[in-house]
Amino acid sequence: MNAVFANLLTQLKNAGPSARWAMGAVLGLVLLIAGTMAFQARNPHFVVLAADLDAPAFNTAITALAGADIRYETTMGPPPYMIRVEESKKHKALDAIYQSGEFLGASRGISSGLGGSSSVFLGQSERHQRTQKRLWEEAEMQLERLNYVAKANLTVSGAETSPLARLRPDDRRASVVLTLRGLTTPSAGETRALVGIVRGATGVPEDRITIVDQHSNVIFDGADADGADSLLALEEKFSRDRSHQAQQLLDRAFPPGLTVVGVRGSWKQVREETISNTLDPSKKPRSERTRKTEEPEWPRTMGGPAGVAANTMDGSSNTATLDVQPATATTSEKETDYTFGSTTTHRVSQPHQLERLSISLVLDASLSDRIEDAEALVKGLVGFDETRGDVIATRSIALPSVERDAEGQPVLPDPIEPEAPTSPMIKLALEHGLELIAGLAFLMVLIRSLKSAKSPSAATDAGGTASGRRAAGGLAGGAGGDGDFNDMDESIDMDALARAHIEELLQSEPEKVSSLLSRWALAEDSFAQAVSK
Repeated sequence: MNAVFANLLTQLKNAGPSARWAMGAVLGLVLLIAGTMAFQARNPHFVVLAADLDAPAFNTAITALAGADIRYETTMGPPPYMIRVEESKKHKALDAIYQSGEFLGASRGISSGLGGSSSVFLGQSERHQRTQKRLWEEAEMQLERLNYVAKANLTVSGAETSPLARLRPDDRRASVVLTLRGLTTPSAGETRALVGIVRGATGVPEDRITIVDQHSNVIFDGADADGADSLLALEEKFSRDRSHQAQQLLDRAFPPGLTVVGVRGSWKQVREETISNTLDPSKKPRSERTRKTEEPEWPRTMGGPAGVAANTMDGSSNTATLDVQPATATTSEKETDYTFGSTTTHRVSQPHQLERLSISLVLDASLSDRIEDAEALVKGLVGFDETRGDVIATRSIALPSVERDAEGQPVLPDPIEPEAPTSPMIKLALEHGLELIAGLAFLMVLIRSLKSAKSPSAATDAGGTASGRRAAGGLAGGAGGDGDFNDMDESIDMDALARAHIEELLQSEPEKVSSLLSRWALAEDSFAQAVSK
């Protein structure tokens, strides 16, 4: 091993500047790689192994990781927990947890592995309880598939305990506790979706379903006839949302911490009934009657002079009788009754109406000259209406929570500068840094080699001549190694001796002979070019 190092050191000393620089670059690259690996070993990169773990699953997981001697990081505080492990040992950590007999995701839902010898000794109530629990967990997994639900726990009370005792649906109640994502509450449509899933999975009526979130806020509590609970919840939600929006607006318009605002909305539920009767302008016939009458019409008789008949003795009439047939008179009558259509509409609505807004605005004494601006911002945001009876109370006081200097002026916190996005070049350097360094080193070595090849011919001639002299001296020294060359017998063939030494050198050090011959050829070529010029 010492001979190898000595040979390498000798070759390094005899090498040219370009070769030395290249070897130094390679050595530096190796040291850089070794240092990077050592730094990563001391500062490993942790990745998420599991999240949203409850206490039993969390304890099982960290016990398995500690037994497998795997470093991990966990979140503090109450559940749900998260576990992070080294990126290079993630698969080993999963193997350790699986080999411990527990899984990160507990077996939930309807399972087909309930049989076996372990279920032989279970009682009827235990079997029924296990089956019900599987059904509830199936409903929980359905709820957790919603994008605004992180975790769900469902419990149904009043479940039947005997197949012979049929339980009425009115005796069952369902309660659901949800862990929501973010700080928002489900909308009316999302709440209806939650209630529909629970009702379909459990068969419990809507008026016996209760849904709350992790902050004890009631999302759904049955169907109340008077709507008092829903009205109160609407007031609280409206006031909370408007106060939060107004505070965010003031914190952006003024220095943070110097303004406090609260908005309270009073709502009322009004029952409105509307009855409307609309007439159809088009008339339609309802009934028609036609009557036709025919009567004979006799002609009138022609009489004599006035008073003649009355003056006769027998009083007989002197009227002449004509043999004429009477005419027929026809009379037609038609009666038509028309009906005008009408539409009667009866509407009953119970809308929630905003009755009044009450706004409380407090500004620090340093912003006393900006009261009107703050009031205008808040009024425009919440929809302030004086005709509705909305009121606003504004005060300017020295807020005790604000830190002040010696002159009593508020000390504003340092502004939070947004983090600059990572440059794509930095990402490229982090991902392919070693490859880039190696490529640059190779490029620099190549450039230096090309510069050396383009050096002046005089230096090449001098180098070639010196190399030729060193080669001739080496051959002469080799020939005279056993004694004085001048004292040797003149009968010795010098050409044969030179060939023998050259063959020996070819067998022992072929690279050195090749270098000598190359230099000699270059020297001869340079000499021939110089003579030709």
